[in-house]
Amino acid sequence: MNKKVDENDLFIKNKEDNKSLSVNTDNLSKIEGKYEPSDKFEFKTVEEFFEDDGQIQTYRDWSTLGFVLGCNQPTDNSIELKFETDESTPCAILISFPTPTVFRLRFHPLAENAEFYPKANSRSIVMDSEQQLCSSFSSPALEIEETGIDFTVFVKDSATNIATMKLVIKKNPYQLSVYKFDGSDYILAHQDAFNSIYYRKRVKYSDDLGEKLEYSIIQAKEMPEKAKYIGFGEKGGENFIRNGSRLTYFNFDNMRYRQIYNNGPKDIREPLYDSNPFFLETNRYDDKKVVYGIFVDNLSETFFDLGSYNYNREYLFGSIYGDLDYYFYLGEDTQDVLKQYYNFVGKTRLKPRHSLGNQQGCYGYMNKYDLEDVTNGYRGNSIPLDGLHVDVDVQFNHCTFTMNEDSFPADTFDTLAGRGIKCSTNITPVVSYVNFDYKTFESGAKNGLFISADQINGGSSNSEASEIFYQGGVYYGGERGTFGHYPDFARKEVRQWWGQQYRLLYSRGLEMVWQDMTTPAIPDPSEQENTYIYAPCADDYWRIPDKITGDSRSLPFEQLVSDNSLKKYEGESSKAKQRLAKGDRAPAASIRNLYSYNLHKATYHGLNTLWLINPYSFTTVGENGITVEESQNIINALVKDKKLELIDASHQLYKVLTPSKAKLALPKSLKQYEAEVQAILEQSLTIEARRANKRNFIVGRGGFTGMHRFAALWTGDNASEWDFLQINISQVLALGMAGQSMSGQDIGGFEPANGTAQEWADPELFSRWIGAGAFLPWFRNHYSRKGTKKFQEPYKFQDVIDQVSPSEKYLYEAVLPISQYYVQLRYRLMQVFYDGLFKNTLDGLPIVKPLIVSDGHDNALYNDKAGYLNNEFMVGDSLLIAPVLKKENTGANGYRDIYVPSGSRWYSFKNNTQPLSAAVEGGTEIIGYNAQISASPDKVPFVVPIYVREGAILPTIELEQYVGELNKSHQMNPVTLNIYPGKETEYIMFNDDGESRSSAPKGLVEQGADPLANSEFRKTRIHHHFVNDKQRDISLAWLHNNYAPLEDHYYVAIQDDPDYPTEPLSSIKLVSANISPSVDEHIEFINVGSDEANAEALANSQTNAWYYNHSIRTSFVKVFFDPSLQTLTPVASDVHQDAYSLADAPNYTLQVTYK
Repeated sequence: MNKKVDENDLFIKNKEDNKSLSVNTDNLSKIEGKYEPSDKFEFKTVEEFFEDDGQIQTYRDWSTLGFVLGCNQPTDNSIELKFETDESTPCAILISFPTPTVFRLRFHPLAENAEFYPKANSRSIVMDSEQQLCSSFSSPALEIEETGIDFTVFVKDSATNIATMKLVIKKNPYQLSVYKFDGSDYILAHQDAFNSIYYRKRVKYSDDLGEKLEYSIIQAKEMPEKAKYIGFGEKGGENFIRNGSRLTYFNFDNMRYRQIYNNGPKDIREPLYDSNPFFLETNRYDDKKVVYGIFVDNLSETFFDLGSYNYNREYLFGSIYGDLDYYFYLGEDTQDVLKQYYNFVGKTRLKPRHSLGNQQGCYGYMNKYDLEDVTNGYRGNSIPLDGLHVDVDVQFNHCTFTMNEDSFPADTFDTLAGRGIKCSTNITPVVSYVNFDYKTFESGAKNGLFISADQINGGSSNSEASEIFYQGGVYYGGERGTFGHYPDFARKEVRQWWGQQYRLLYSRGLEMVWQDMTTPAIPDPSEQENTYIYAPCADDYWRIPDKITGDSRSLPFEQLVSDNSLKKYEGESSKAKQRLAKGDRAPAASIRNLYSYNLHKATYHGLNTLWLINPYSFTTVGENGITVEESQNIINALVKDKKLELIDASHQLYKVLTPSKAKLALPKSLKQYEAEVQAILEQSLTIEARRANKRNFIVGRGGFTGMHRFAALWTGDNASEWDFLQINISQVLALGMAGQSMSGQDIGGFEPANGTAQEWADPELFSRWIGAGAFLPWFRNHYSRKGTKKFQEPYKFQDVIDQVSPSEKYLYEAVLPISQYYVQLRYRLMQVFYDGLFKNTLDGLPIVKPLIVSDGHDNALYNDKAGYLNNEFMVGDSLLIAPVLKKENTGANGYRDIYVPSGSRWYSFKNNTQPLSAAVEGGTEIIGYNAQISASPDKVPFVVPIYVREGAILPTIELEQYVGELNKSHQMNPVTLNIYPGKETEYIMFNDDGESRSSAPKGLVEQGADPLANSEFRKTRIHHHFVNDKQRDISLAWLHNNYAPLEDHYYVAIQDDPDYPTEPLSSIKLVSANISPSVDEHIEFINVGSDEANAEALANSQTNAWYYNHSIRTSFVKVFFDPSLQTLTPVASDVHQDAYSLADAPNYTLQVTYK
């Protein structure tokens, strides 16, 4: 913290009138020389970065940009603003316009002109260069006008000549304002603060190519009184709206979210594992459609202050190192802005359907029998389960990519797969330094693939000059851990090598990867001075500081690591090339948030090509591994011998042809490796048979914007605390907005509650958590039982009922039925979740949405009802979930208030077990909803309050114990389309095989599409509306028909309107079908007796039929598909499009006539 200085020299807060005082600052830069650059990189808290001493923020001492000396247009889609620094050197801001509603602003004090800034995009942007961005979307046309006080840049869509926005740049001092054109006038959408950019020298150092200087830069912006700030990715804190918060983006191994401030998960300042510095400003006006988003593209530690010093009405963001570089997205509403952002950072590639299933993980499943026991527990208690996640316990002596076959025999994963269980295991990036045969270590060391020991200023991280690689390690708790080296993932060849290391595990049936310790997480020697670890790899105890160096639980800040933060682009200017010519290495602190991104990228692409041979495939042969040159010689010989075929020259990938029994024609010097080479070829064929065209799935801990294209995210090591549950909703919703469509917490908490020795989670907390988690995208119960908890599987709480007090028994008794009900409900709603996942690959919008995104028209959500954003969310567009997140004895006693957004009526969800209750008008608060914990069958369905929007179309399927269970046994699982009373609605449903890459929508690879995507799916538009007060049409149109499911029929469940008078018979008079191009067909009404008898008759009917269920007041219609739909219509285009227009699509209309 900086020394306090006299108040007369600073901007201070006038406590009496709550205004700012402007005072003489001429001498501020001279105070004790405090802005001279340091010689070392550091971690800063957000308070330290903004130089906040508790009363004032003295970043205002820093240098600022003054008079704008000029404005010109270096390219058709950019402008350059010229300045002079306080050292009288020229500098420039570059503002480029990739689209008519998006601009990118860059500033660095050493940028003499626009040519200083690279044209290549960062790794976060899906396309390689600005030129690609401009050519992929509507291009802008710019016109600059100058007056005595400002420059105005008018922006139009060049294709339509329609105005979109204008930028007004005040000359003295520099200040940027953005105006949105609304069709008739320009509306102020955004404005910088009066002094908007601050900068200072931070670090001076030397690297491979000489002396370097790093700056810190802050951007200050106006904060309108009504504006709300949302998004920001993975953060703590309970409030979805982040006004008044301070944030730090610094990928950090943060157990229990209390490693900096020690306040726990509700302290939003804590830096967490993942960094997504993207946010939206909404609600600037009550009556105008203006929303903008900003993505700060900087890989070093980055900070936000969202008006904590509200008297300035400013918000701030800045980075400790690197350029000021941000994208500004202008739109009408949140969905408009989000879609623009997703076009830049890319959409998630399609994940397997089973990844939406229930998952169970544990640090402490020690052998195959533990896994079988858990599987038996779930199956025996009818709790669906798709995934088991085995920690490092599966490894041989903590060596990544190995299996301890004494505990986990080679058939472990395959055996579980036969029961529908997909397994993952924990893969950390550390490669243990060992004294025994370990192929991954040997081949990596032999080929120089690890981070070197080199540091800035000619230093080394190792005490002995003979050690050429950086030595770190990982701590697994207790006396468990290992030390070793870390792959230098920014290098393409390292990523090629890394991907090949998964061969053993996937040849044995592994289905998913759990990517852990990704920062990389390295114990900080200063925190672990007296921690001793027994490392099986070294067969000895060792003290962490004696083996490991590191800073802030990761690589040493000064460590030189390879830097691929920018993509490759041939059209760079000579000045940009000179700037980028830095030996391709950078201090770890300056690109800290890049390592995890590259790790996930390496795994993703490695799994997608795992059965193919690349130059590193044979580097593991021999006693100590071989070089990549020798491996390539083997490949060349096998190509000549027709055992391999080159199929991708750009990525050096070879397909294995069926190997013969004949000897391999290897070079004489490599003959000794023949048996191992033959085994690798056989392994490739095994993996190809298992994995070719199969979607992979990775769930990782941490990353940076763009990581979502490769992996799902879980939010790190939490604890069994109510505070974690209470931040869960806001955290997952914010991640979804940042592009991470599949994320979630560890259900129930990984660690015991802070400061406790819990042997299991609080059963009430667990029930609430599994109920809420059942509606979030990533759904994994995960805990540690290594010296901590005894269990966390939901069926085991009943085993300890005799050990608890009588007053608590009901909480333990309720865990199993609550878990059964909500996990089963998730599986019956699986089509809803999968439709959200599939749609996400097309438009980027999240599977679960904040109410602001689904119902942004409701101004109450920005005002007096804003608190509901913290604990309510939408699954899709129609299902509102309002879980209870507080302990019953804290005042509410299991009751909660619910807000349903305006513009629709809402029905309490009854899961087709009761008739619908009367609708609740939108914009209403439901006070005191009874959601008390209970094991009673009639109360369990209401432990999690659920409401359905009027007119909703909600697809459900029959219950399965794992995703695809019925189809796997060649049984049909037809969808039921539940149609709710109310206004006209449409729903888009996607069907495919749930696992192949070729079923994903076609697209341009340079825009992030899977190269194997072939649009092998069915897209159905379901629509209903009332033709008049007596007739309702329910239509299905197949807009894309390149997949034929096993099912030959579907059901429609038409819910009676509770406002319609109750009668002994259906409110529906008759149902007929108009089958294009067939004529109208009357659908037979079934009435053979009881509701149960009628339901059975409908299930057995071989023709279209319907019946009315009196007990739940719902009409069920069975409809068989037109056989012509089995004729597929593939799309030949390279870019995804529907095969049919709505007018031309095959369709089927049910005509429902009411009494």
